[in-house]
Amino acid sequence: MEMIPQSNALLEKAIALDPENPRAYLLKGQTSFYIPEMFGGSREEAKKSLLMAKEKFASSANSDKLQPGWGKERCAELLSAY
Repeated sequence: MEMIPQSNALLEKAIALDPENPRAYLLKGQTSFYIPEMFGGSREEAKKSLLMAKEKFASSANSDKLQPGWGKERCAELLSAY
């Protein structure tokens, strides 16, 4: 619980450094998805981040073969819970 604010700050920093990186949005959404609301989590906020990640994954597909390939399936898996 103590590390949640620090984790969120680092995810926001990652998004600020590279707003086109879908993995930062995925991790932000995944984090919010699993944290209880009483500790700052929100499934609705998670959904917004996951939808943004899905959009970023779609727009970055095949744009750069040097980018890592993980995350797209996990994003779809989490979105299927809605």
